[in-house]
Amino acid sequence: MKAYQTGLSSYLNFLEQSKVAVQWPPNVALMTDFIAHLSLREFSPASARLYVAGIGYNCKILNVKDVTQNFVIKKMLLGFAQMKHRTDSRLPLTPSLLCNIFDKLPVGCSSDYESRLFRAAFSLAYFGLFRVGELVADSSSCRAHALLIKNVTFTCRGSVLEIEIQHNKSD
Repeated sequence: MKAYQTGLSSYLNFLEQSKVAVQWPPNVALMTDFIAHLSLREFSPASARLYVAGIGYNCKILNVKDVTQNFVIKKMLLGFAQMKHRTDSRLPLTPSLLCNIFDKLPVGCSSDYESRLFRAAFSLAYFGLFRVGELVADSSSCRAHALLIKNVTFTCRGSVLEIEIQHNKSD
């Protein structure tokens, strides 16, 4: 609700700065101008969607036509999102970076056991080409994704490690 309020306030401030009288519901032309204004002010596409959703919510509360569901508005928001591609700031994990992480584990972990556990998990993820979400639960309520002891077996006298993944992103 707070974000919706911020979006509505931003729209009303935009109208005031543009010296346009407030009209409710807004028309398509005003909404396109508002979205363009957000783009020029370098708002993120997610913020723009949220602000427009706040305007749409207010339209629904007042039981007036929701212009935010207009085809042009939806396509403009989609184009806004496609325009704002951000470069991926994540670095690829390399063997040297993995070693650096291993060196820092004793500092960040509460015990030697925890440090070794993370080292094993990071090694398994790196060398097994696993996503983190395939090995660990993302929350206490979603334990079905976690790797369990029963999913790991050693075969051929301990020389082969077999891992059964309970869940993966692409199935």
